[in-house]
Amino acid sequence: MRKAFLYIACVIALVFAACNEDTYEVFPEETSHLSANNAITVSTIQGTTRLVRNINDILNWTGTGTNTSVLAIQWAPTDSVTPPQEEDILFLAWGYRWTSGKTGLDMIREVAANDPRLFVILTQQWGGWTIKGFGYDGNGDGKISISNSSISLTETNFNNGIYEGSADQDFDGMTLGNPADYWMGGWYKAYATYWLGAEGTTTPAAFKYSDYLVDLRRLSNNSWDAWTFSTINTSESNIDPRPDLLKAAPTNK
Repeated sequence: MRKAFLYIACVIALVFAACNEDTYEVFPEETSHLSANNAITVSTIQGTTRLVRNINDILNWTGTGTNTSVLAIQWAPTDSVTPPQEEDILFLAWGYRWTSGKTGLDMIREVAANDPRLFVILTQQWGGWTIKGFGYDGNGDGKISISNSSISLTETNFNNGIYEGSADQDFDGMTLGNPADYWMGGWYKAYATYWLGAEGTTTPAAFKYSDYLVDLRRLSNNSWDAWTFSTINTSESNIDPRPDLLKAAPTNK
């Protein structure tokens, strides 16, 4: 169980300011490992976009500074271990400009504050911050609604794109009020997994499972941070990031 191992590793790694997991490479030609029974429809996204083959293809930028990094988030169906269809995957990229001393969490917070269509759930856990999910306003109506049997959230619950929950809240099994929007996350049954691309490159080529919690990951110039969706308790459950499907998030209205 990857996350159980991560929990133990985090306790040890906090002494060294890092959190270790197994790592492996994912290349563009590899496919993901989950079914499309809960298929999402990429065609519902509103706004101009394009494939990202180079960092200069990104349309939506946040921040100022001489360094650049990329935040990439991949939404896909997640209920069994067969590959989803390409049309069921939405993989969006945002650009982030910065000067010095920024972390992966800084980038997420600032991008979410800048793009009103991006929604992020955070909780404090394991001595740091963890991501419990990402939502996206696919039809650009300024609204989002996600809920399960114990919690219901709308855009009004998010401050600058962020909802800071508590570690004891249950974010598994959340569904969307509008099928044109996107959600991925959870914790015990499925969760958002963190991947890092090659450092210092302007092209999205390969990703490795992150060694770091998001608030301990130090950005470098031309770095790539990707998030995708994985289920728990199976070695075949990771949905691989698909750089070949990466698209630029539309610019803000």
